Amino acid sequence: MVRSSTKIFPLDIATFTYISITAIFMSLFSWKLSNIWIHLLLRLAFVLVIWWLIIIEKKRSNTVLSFIRMAYPLAFLGYFYSETDYLNNLFFDNFDPTIFNLEQSIFGFQPSISFFHHFPLPWFSELMNLGYFSYYFIVFGLTVWLFIKNRQKFEKSLFVIVFSFYLYYLIFIAFPVAGPQYYLPESLRHIPNSGIFREMVVLVERFGEGPTAAFPSSHVGMGIILVILCTLYAKPLLKWITPLIIILFFSTVYIKAHYAIDAIAGFISAPILFFLATQTYQWLTKFIEHRS
Repeated sequence: MVRSSTKIFPLDIATFTYISITAIFMSLFSWKLSNIWIHLLLRLAFVLVIWWLIIIEKKRSNTVLSFIRMAYPLAFLGYFYSETDYLNNLFFDNFDPTIFNLEQSIFGFQPSISFFHHFPLPWFSELMNLGYFSYYFIVFGLTVWLFIKNRQKFEKSLFVIVFSFYLYYLIFIAFPVAGPQYYLPESLRHIPNSGIFREMVVLVERFGEGPTAAFPSSHVGMGIILVILCTLYAKPLLKWITPLIIILFFSTVYIKAHYAIDAIAGFISAPILFFLATQTYQWLTKFIEHRS
């Protein structure tokens, strides 16, 4: 595993950069935002936590602390994702009318409406919600598996995952799209409660979702990236993860979280972000080695 004498990792630099970029956005557009000081103070708290982890790892070392030290950005992602709703109209108003009309022009109908209309069965709905919710377990499960099995690949894979999330979040801020579940008329948004997984998805949406982050679908994009990482570094998991990711692709449209165009854009964007993430990881690793 690549480590510098100061215990700085490429992911630390990426996280500091994301925190700084969004802080600059807030400062430049403070006149559009409310309670900006809370978000800025939280950024300061995040930075202090990171430096505390860097310092404490130099004094003591154990397996749990090593995992927390490297994987801490996973705990930040939920907040940063929900915050894209706070930042999503700094540059433009939502592009939902454009995406909605483009979807109608391409398909001649709205897939997010027709998909559920043709498959309203409770068992199918529950299967779709299982696929959608499994996404969170796959992200965490893959990182833990790699930490146990291959620590060097864990560091690189974790960087690819988190850095890709950061890039998607910046896209969401620059190109705001709410998605069908917010844009469609109320009568067309409803998905019946089909079981425990539907309830869990609703719970996540209630506390972590907002009218933002639809284009491109980070669920689809990150799903592709997770499959790529499994293919490269965690092949034993591939047979378990791949079916769930396939279900996940369809579920994003079925539960009206995304337009079909969002899912397609997620599929197309995944290899691009994977390439950018791996190249950035290599560059930052060399930079740290040179500075150490």
